[in-house]
Amino acid sequence: MVTMEELLGNLAFLQGIPAVLIVVLTAALILFLRAWRWSLAVLAVQYVIAGLLFAWILEPQMAGVKLIVGLFTCIILYLTGRQVGWGGFLVGVNEGVSRSGRPVSIGPLTLPADMLLRPALALIVGAVCLLFLPRSDGATLPGALAVAGYVLIVLGLITLGVHLRPYKAGMGLLTFLTGFDLLYSALAFSNTLLVFFTAAHLATALVVTFLTQRRYFAHMHQNVKRKT
Repeated sequence: MVTMEELLGNLAFLQGIPAVLIVVLTAALILFLRAWRWSLAVLAVQYVIAGLLFAWILEPQMAGVKLIVGLFTCIILYLTGRQVGWGGFLVGVNEGVSRSGRPVSIGPLTLPADMLLRPALALIVGAVCLLFLPRSDGATLPGALAVAGYVLIVLGLITLGVHLRPYKAGMGLLTFLTGFDLLYSALAFSNTLLVFFTAAHLATALVVTFLTQRRYFAHMHQNVKRKT
């Protein structure tokens, strides 16, 4: 049976700059992809590569725990996505248009005000969170890992702010948590933080499941009422 140390060792050729580039790409794809199924696949890749980044600064067993939690989170989202037909029930639903606010023009682009306001507020929240990162003179934070952590935080918060639907917004929150976890683990890792971030990832997946299913069943109920 392959141990977690051997598994991460087999992927060691991606550790460092290649892993950073891949996780940044996954965060960008989650932001722009519309299909839930593909977004989830990208999120799973993000967790695997993030496991390599954790192995850069933690013991292989601890990095393995991070990887397993991430993949279990993806399993929860996968079951939810299958149950609701990967968001197909929302096709044709004109969601949030009336609440999008007054259009704002930026050069040739015209965007709803809320599309700018939500990411701005999310980034402010992220900036405040980063202020509470521990400062330790004895901790070494590799520059490439710091870039990965900050980019995951920023793109995760933008995804959370842009997407109205809980399934995609939840992926943004999970990306944010992964980036924040990377920075915290490099600066002040502890078993308490391991438990906290584990609970945060799983709780986020369960909340996304609840909100997505609630919207799905509400939509199905409305369809039944229209037919009757």
